[in-house]
Amino acid sequence: MHRMVAVLAASLLGVVASRPATALAERGARAARAAPAGRRVAIAAHDVAPAAPVLPDPLGINVGKLRRHAEANAKLVGHPARQLAAMLGPAAAVGDGAIEWNLGDVGIAAASAYGYASVVEGAVTGFVIRGRAPIEQLGQLHLPRPLQLTRAGGERPSYSIALGE
Repeated sequence: MHRMVAVLAASLLGVVASRPATALAERGARAARAAPAGRRVAIAAHDVAPAAPVLPDPLGINVGKLRRHAEANAKLVGHPARQLAAMLGPAAAVGDGAIEWNLGDVGIAAASAYGYASVVEGAVTGFVIRGRAPIEQLGQLHLPRPLQLTRAGGERPSYSIALGE
């Protein structure tokens, strides 16, 4: 096996050799030691500066979690408001005819997005989620019907996801 490797390596270099591969390696090491100082290659260790931390986009959203949250809210339209309040937990601020919450408080990275649900006679009649996000991320939401996504571009792109009244 060593002989085959040596013959193959030597033939690729244009040299015919019949020595084992270890002999060729020893000869190469002797040649490297005998090389003039100007031809030797020195490898120096470098101090590498630590990379700057990657900061999250302040307007970035977690597309999957936002979509699931909107879908879960949509399923509760027409149901008792206490079910929505239970789903939101301590993030829910229940008022007269409304439930409000910040999406960050329910574990969704969505910048400063918030939700508002209208309540009539104890039942959820509709909701809206509003916030800011890059237009590219909003294009990834792919919300099912009847959820409606409204986008506004410009320097401060914003969105709203709505269903019902």
